[in-house]
Amino acid sequence: MAAGFEYFDYQSPGAPVLHGAAGRLIALLDWALVSKGGWEKAFTGTNLAAYRSATGNRMFYRVDDTQATYSRVRGQRGMTGISAGLTGQFPSNAQAGNINLFGVRKAFDTGPASDFQRYWGVRTNRYLVLFIESVSQLDTEQQTGRTARNWIVIGDLPSMAEADSYCSVVCGTPNTDNAYVDWRQYSMYIQAIAPDVSYSIGAAGAAISGSPNGSVVSPLCGVHWPFGQNAASYPSLLVQSDRMYFQPLLLGCGPSATAANQGAYPRALVANVSALYGGCADGVPLPTLPATDLVPLTVGSRQFLPILYTANFAGGYTGEACLLEMTDTDGAL
Repeated sequence: MAAGFEYFDYQSPGAPVLHGAAGRLIALLDWALVSKGGWEKAFTGTNLAAYRSATGNRMFYRVDDTQATYSRVRGQRGMTGISAGLTGQFPSNAQAGNINLFGVRKAFDTGPASDFQRYWGVRTNRYLVLFIESVSQLDTEQQTGRTARNWIVIGDLPSMAEADSYCSVVCGTPNTDNAYVDWRQYSMYIQAIAPDVSYSIGAAGAAISGSPNGSVVSPLCGVHWPFGQNAASYPSLLVQSDRMYFQPLLLGCGPSATAANQGAYPRALVANVSALYGGCADGVPLPTLPATDLVPLTVGSRQFLPILYTANFAGGYTGEACLLEMTDTDGAL
């Protein structure tokens, strides 16, 4: 079981208010990781902080919370100060050149505490998964009232490699520094979901500290699920009912990646996060998603919170939902 596991949200006792102001993500992480989770706040600065778990690989996660509406997050193998002695950065300098790849959107715009943003997450003594609702207005382009939610994942994830001392990750969100975060952002994570695709950080917004033996720092890595959108030709991992598929999310690089970037494929399980979707073909009616936004869904003894949705695509796939597991089963390390 995952030590220190806890589900939390914006309504939990003592939960900090998250809104469009500098330092608010750090206030949330101080509460969730340090006060409640036993993590170390190793270094600090003005709206800057570096967090480190008390056990496991103990990589550093540097949070730049100086902007009002978005934050930058990067992993470090080593640090001697909040901006000193940074070594083994993941993502690397080249990979992190655009905050669109590795960040989290706190709010649509600047605003007071009364204009708070909702959030949901789980944390253990080794990792954090946090979803933030940064936009709650009508998407006029798509004519939908769905809200925009994005995520950040930091820490040690359960590895799928045989011997792995560097399975420490940062998963960010695309478009975090844009004025508007597309509510379809989950689709951006899994836009290359066929198993034979090379997953790049540009498409998926994920970074891992190193190859399993640590010889390659921040190999190319992405977020995907085991089987592609035409899943009728693949075996279902957990559930197959009326062409609905329930599968975990994985981290890994594609088999066509160069040897220098090969970080093991697949590499890690994105703990406490699963995908629910309905595969369909041209001319086949789109299946109905058996889940309601933010209404807990029970699968066996496991409880999930449907938290991200994408649009319907008439000729491809539809009804994808990202499920946050609220029970302590996925995160055993």
